[in-house]
Amino acid sequence: MSLTNESMWRTTGESLVQLFGGECKTNDTFAQLSGNLGTAAWALTGLPYPDLNMGIVSAEANRENSMNNVVQRCNAQNIPCLILSHDADDLCREMGMQEVGVFPLMHLSANCVVQHEDDGACKLATCDSEVQEGNLVVSSAFGLPVEAIDYAFGNGVPKDSTVRVYIAKRECAASQAHASDLTGRVVCSLRISQVGQIAVLWCMATEPSLQRQGIGKRLLRFALSAEKELGAVQMLLLATPNGLHLYQAVGFKTVAQASAFLISSELNGQATHPSSS
Repeated sequence: MSLTNESMWRTTGESLVQLFGGECKTNDTFAQLSGNLGTAAWALTGLPYPDLNMGIVSAEANRENSMNNVVQRCNAQNIPCLILSHDADDLCREMGMQEVGVFPLMHLSANCVVQHEDDGACKLATCDSEVQEGNLVVSSAFGLPVEAIDYAFGNGVPKDSTVRVYIAKRECAASQAHASDLTGRVVCSLRISQVGQIAVLWCMATEPSLQRQGIGKRLLRFALSAEKELGAVQMLLLATPNGLHLYQAVGFKTVAQASAFLISSELNGQATHPSSS
């Protein structure tokens, strides 16, 4: 199964929209403006955080109308939105958006995924409480209110079978007193949204006090192995600079770059980074 750059962007956009499985799907902003429109994909929760209002915009000829519609709505409702542009940078600048960084689109073939046995610490979330604990980790790692994470992604096991939440729990921490209060708790979380035979990774997050201790890599390897068993033949993700080394370590390769733009200058004190980190 071969993928062109354009098909990878389209798949990532479709995955982005189906990722948001929380209550936001019922609100007017999401219902009217979210979707994979071919030239662009939008997932707008209406929340005041750019990480939770995102668009992926291509360089196709008729993208301007859909962008104008979204930009006008975001400005009217003061919704900050993070736009990831592939070859639409000039249009974003013409519309007065603020350029905030560059993020790689990364790819991994399932043929390169090594079987990773379940060691008991990593698993697919199968009950609502596990997802809720995972949302707390995402909240802590990204500096967003947990209520916003619950609203955007849902606070239970996804009803959509194409969206899965993988978690890692803290093992016995007798020798690490500073983390003993986390023993048995979810300390790392990852969401995967499946499009056909492609698994797209989002919201990789580790409890800040436990980062750079190998927990994220263990969960990532476990999830990739599980997705391969479920029939995925390709894996995609959009990485932040902080997550790039981790993804490279398990075999992901950069295939394209996305320029990141912000529709609104009102950041509400939040850092801007895609949910894939």
